Amino acid sequence: MARESLTIEAPWAGDEQLGLVVARFCSEASEASFAALDAAVSLASDLSFPKNMLMGVFLGMYNEDCVDEAAFVPWRTAEAGMVSPEAKSAAVTDLAQWYDWLAEQDEDDEEEDDEE
Repeated sequence: MARESLTIEAPWAGDEQLGLVVARFCSEASEASFAALDAAVSLASDLSFPKNMLMGVFLGMYNEDCVDEAAFVPWRTAEAGMVSPEAKSAAVTDLAQWYDWLAEQDEDDEEEDDEE
C-alpha cells in the first residue's frame, strides 16, 4: 500500500506540529470517528480553511489509525453533524484530492486481496 504517495506542501503539518493535533483526536475520539472528522472541519473552518490544512489532518488521522479507515467515506455523505452545512460543504470540496487518493488506496487494497 502506498500511503506515502500523497504529499502536501504545508510546513506547519510536520510531524512535530501535526502530531500534537492528531494526538488530541487519538486520545478523545478513537471511538467517535465522525466526531473527530467534524472537529477537524470545525477547526479548519474557524481558521478559514488554510491551504492543505484539512487534508494534512485527515492524512495524519488516516496514517496514524486515529480514525477508522471505513469512516472517511460515509462521513463525506453524512449530515453535517456538529459543523454547519456550509463548513461541511467547504470541507468536502477542500478534500476532493484526499478522497480521490483514498479511493485509489481502496482499489490497491482490493487488488492485493484478490492476489492472495
